[in-house]
Amino acid sequence: MASDNTQQQPIQDVSRDYLRAYRDRILFHLSLAGMVLLLPLGLLNLYRYNLPAGICIFLILAIVSIDAYHLRKGKQPPIPPSIIIIPVLVGISFGIERLDFIAAMWLYPVMILFFFILPRFTANMINVLASITITVLAYLHDLTVEVMLWFFSTTMLTIIFINLILNVLDTMFEKLHKAALADDLTGAYNRRHMNARLIAAQEYAKRYQTSSSVLLLDVDNFKAINDKYGHSTGDQVLKQMVDILRASLRKVDSIFRVGGDEFLMLLPETGHIQAMNVAEKLCGILANCRIIDNQMITTSIGVGEIKPDEDIEALLRRCDVALYQAKRNGRNQAYLSD
Repeated sequence: MASDNTQQQPIQDVSRDYLRAYRDRILFHLSLAGMVLLLPLGLLNLYRYNLPAGICIFLILAIVSIDAYHLRKGKQPPIPPSIIIIPVLVGISFGIERLDFIAAMWLYPVMILFFFILPRFTANMINVLASITITVLAYLHDLTVEVMLWFFSTTMLTIIFINLILNVLDTMFEKLHKAALADDLTGAYNRRHMNARLIAAQEYAKRYQTSSSVLLLDVDNFKAINDKYGHSTGDQVLKQMVDILRASLRKVDSIFRVGGDEFLMLLPETGHIQAMNVAEKLCGILANCRIIDNQMITTSIGVGEIKPDEDIEALLRRCDVALYQAKRNGRNQAYLSD
């Protein structure tokens, strides 16, 4: 069977857009900051009869505020946040005409803002387009080539720097997210994540009328291994055992460390008969691996099919009873729960 790559897949999915969960909050606080910082500027432009710039500022405020209000009510924003690039470019264009090229400095905070309220790819595309557009406007206003090159180079460098910073944050987030989900020793998922996945599997089975099963595995006589070879060797046994399990399961299957030398495997779309076949196969594979000193290391497995209306703790107890029944029957075998 294919190796289990799902240990990392959920982490990668989250880390691709880890700011997504914060965008609503950012947009809401942006509207508050805009009221404080942009409202006086918009009023000042209207007072000085710079109507186009003033109108653009109020349009930006209106778009952000309407979206923030709907987000605060738990609704989807009715106006795409990316639309504010239009009044931003128009406002900067009129600002350049009235205040010279210094008005283009507004583009720098806007570029940073886009990375926080838009998906990264979209933010990059809009920012590059904005940089080119303002550079063309500088040319149309007869500014020097040096100024045009200076602006284009600094805006592109800003885009590059922000992407480098986000790459570092992305790596840090991925490591933290992995640490929150994974067991430090074996790399299997931890118990906290196990509970969430079992509940999700139960809901899926209930909704789509499918069967999923779990295998509760325990290493036979693991204390004797630690006593004879030491805890560091015992740790290596657990690590290698998890690697063997990954290589023997499907991509959709997941491995969790329940505690000590006990592990749980979630097998989606798998009934109890198939799960028993998998468990018996795993017992044979592990027994033949000879992880240390050509010594046979065996495991016992309790097998249970997830019931739609059963409490997760009841499921685990049922599998635990089956596990110890397997041990009482002689170990190195699987036993199906009631």
